[in-house]
Amino acid sequence: MKKIIIILGDIASGKSTLADAIQAETGFLCFQKDKVKEALCDEIGFSNREENLRLSRRAIDLMFATSEVAMNLETGILLEANFHSDELKRLQKLIEKYQYQSFFIHLTGELEFLYKRFLARVPTRHKSHLSMGLHKDYSAFYRYVISSREDIKDWFFPHTYDVTSMTSESLFQEIKKVLTKEKFLCQKA
Repeated sequence: MKKIIIILGDIASGKSTLADAIQAETGFLCFQKDKVKEALCDEIGFSNREENLRLSRRAIDLMFATSEVAMNLETGILLEANFHSDELKRLQKLIEKYQYQSFFIHLTGELEFLYKRFLARVPTRHKSHLSMGLHKDYSAFYRYVISSREDIKDWFFPHTYDVTSMTSESLFQEIKKVLTKEKFLCQKA
């Protein structure tokens, strides 16, 4: 099954929750950058923001390396991360090399809504995701999200969802319909 689903978008937009739901439905191999980064941080550690960023880049490298192994085996894949433009270019090359059918899901939302969701998660978030201090400063959070959006502004994602007024379940059900229509999911009898 040479299909890949890529979930990307704003911080606190529900990418991981959606990835878990889609993975349970599809059985695709699922690689999530945050989980890889957390494992690296627990094993290697970090003492400053620059070291944390290096671990973040290595997490992406590991995701791509394992994805390429899976593509070589023609396995269904699900990737979830806050991809940057250069990473999307790299991913596109892999998709073309292995002739995978791709489906991109882009999540976004109103900044105040995303910030509230972000703050609500702080007590349970891994320390590796709090190194920028975005939970302490709305203006820093705002600049980070705007900068991330600006970085991928030249990419077009036909399946973009504003999560501001959607529950995780309603988002999943809407995307599930589209994935079924696009033959990424089989209709159940």
